Amino acid sequence: MTTELTGTGALIGNAILSSLHHNLAMTFRRQDITVQDATGAQRHLQEVMELRRNMQDTYGFLQTELEQMQSRLNNLNISLNTANLDTDANYNLIPSVNAEVQGLGFVPELQAKVQQAKTSIKSIPEVCEDQITPKIKAWLVKLNQTQDGFKNYSKRLPSLSSLSDAISDMRASLDEFKADLQYYDYVRWSVSAIFCILLLIVSLLMLAGLVIGASVVISPTLYPFHLQDQLRLTAVYLLYISIGMMLVFSWLFVIMVFINLLIGGNAHALVCRSISTGEIFQYMDKQDYLFISLDAQDPDVSSTQSPTASTTKGTTALFPNVTNGTSYQVTDHQWKPNISSSKIMEGCATGISLFYTMKIDKIFNMDQFLNASIFLTGFSNSMMSLNINLNDILLKLLNTQATVQQFKYSSYLDQIKYNDFRVLLATPLVKTDLDTFAGELEIAAQSANDTIREKLISEAANARQLATKVRLQDSYRLNMSSSINALENISKNYKTNADNTLLSMSKTENALQLEVPHIVQDVSGCMMEKGENLLTQYLDVVRYVIIDQALSCLWLPPSLDNLYTATCRNLIGPWNGFWLSLGWCCAFLIPGVVFSIFATRLWKPALATNKEPFHMPKDIINKSTQDKYLTMDYMTGKRKGEDTMKNNCLVYWTLDDVMKDSNKDFKGKEEKGVTNT
Repeated sequence: MTTELTGTGALIGNAILSSLHHNLAMTFRRQDITVQDATGAQRHLQEVMELRRNMQDTYGFLQTELEQMQSRLNNLNISLNTANLDTDANYNLIPSVNAEVQGLGFVPELQAKVQQAKTSIKSIPEVCEDQITPKIKAWLVKLNQTQDGFKNYSKRLPSLSSLSDAISDMRASLDEFKADLQYYDYVRWSVSAIFCILLLIVSLLMLAGLVIGASVVISPTLYPFHLQDQLRLTAVYLLYISIGMMLVFSWLFVIMVFINLLIGGNAHALVCRSISTGEIFQYMDKQDYLFISLDAQDPDVSSTQSPTASTTKGTTALFPNVTNGTSYQVTDHQWKPNISSSKIMEGCATGISLFYTMKIDKIFNMDQFLNASIFLTGFSNSMMSLNINLNDILLKLLNTQATVQQFKYSSYLDQIKYNDFRVLLATPLVKTDLDTFAGELEIAAQSANDTIREKLISEAANARQLATKVRLQDSYRLNMSSSINALENISKNYKTNADNTLLSMSKTENALQLEVPHIVQDVSGCMMEKGENLLTQYLDVVRYVIIDQALSCLWLPPSLDNLYTATCRNLIGPWNGFWLSLGWCCAFLIPGVVFSIFATRLWKPALATNKEPFHMPKDIINKSTQDKYLTMDYMTGKRKGEDTMKNNCLVYWTLDDVMKDSNKDFKGKEEKGVTNT
């Protein structure tokens, strides 16, 4: 607004010139024509006056010389005709124009006044700027006062400092325990990862044992006879290992789940459940320190002086605290709005600003605070009363008009008898041609005696000199004729041109008197509208920044939801997905252990306690090669590494001995309690 107002004067001046452009152009052009008429008439009249003097002087000289020459030639008694040695035109009859020249002595003044009028009209922007600048400076002072008042009154806007301090304290507390929470989270994930790995190993061992044992029981024909008991033993050993690991680490699982349920459950019950049920909002509503900065403030505080231009005592604040459009007077008992935290959260979730959810509008009227008309009341009155004084320019136009009228009525160009000038100037100055007469004298001198010859030659030279004067006189005559013709042309139109000039200047004068106030009003109104638009845009930005940005709480619900999810569900929630999966693992492993114990007892191979005699045939011969592999004599005879016979005991073979590798030596087993008989 300051930038726009600074150029108001020049803008008004240019608008005046622009609106009067056609009239001014016509006026300037007609003024130039009148000045040309006046200067041309003065110049030609001065030239006619000068030529008249020169021509009359030359005329007298020629007339005298011609009379003397005629007398001298007549005394010589020559045969030449000297009767034509005389002037034909009488230049002494040329009218005098001294009065007309003196009557145009004001022409330089006319030129100066016309130039001053042009300059003054072209300087209208500077004149307007010079007149407007002091007013603009005074307005800018008031505007700055309004700005200061606006800033001061903005301090009445209820502050959220108490809520901000509470949030800052909470954030400080969170930052204080941030390292502990991170360490707890790190330990939890580390321990959980280890336990999960153990559970995975136990599960894999149990699954492997169950799969191997079940496959042998369900489909025994898939495996060789001698591998079935080995697979059963492998399955049994795997199940033993998994059961043993479960017994070894089960107390750790129990302690971990117990601690998590105890600590996390209590924290979840105290904090998270109060958030989900809304009890925490009731708790926050009871904390007075959260919204203490929203209390209504005293409007008469010096720091919150209203932006009125008047500073006299008793001046009421331009922006009193307003409730529902009515003036609100603050008493000793400060009013505090009844704020509901739950409604604030609901409003934030739907995009409503804190300005309304916290009921700040009840103690601070934003519409009145951001009302542009209040700030522009005095300013608009000053702008609408703006005027421009162009009396000096009008006075110069009037003086120019008077000079033009003087030229019109005092020049008397139309009263000059131009035909008399033409008649006089049309007649030759001398009746005879002096150059031709001089030639005749020279011819006559050739036939004359010496004395007459010298005189005739002298007279011929004198005639030639007079012919030069005649030619000079003819040039004067031509120049005067040209000036007389120019003056006659000027005299035909100079009054009409002067009337046109006076008419145009009158129109310009009337336009300056009548149209300039309207132009000033239009420009000032446009400036006022532009200033109001600028201020309205600024106040709209202020409203947007305060209500829709600074007091926007769209971020609050998702932020609290994220905090609730990260803390209550993922960190301290006892029944979140991670701990629930760990519990399900434990729950599924318990029946797995029971089933494993049952399976190990069912699938364990029975040990031989009563060995039945196994009688081998005398010989075992490979019929294709006829080789003896094993004979009874050998089994009852020599043994590998021994040379003695042991006939005092019987050798029996069990199924286990038979299943051994045939490449190994068989060792007989003595059956206890069997005698030689």
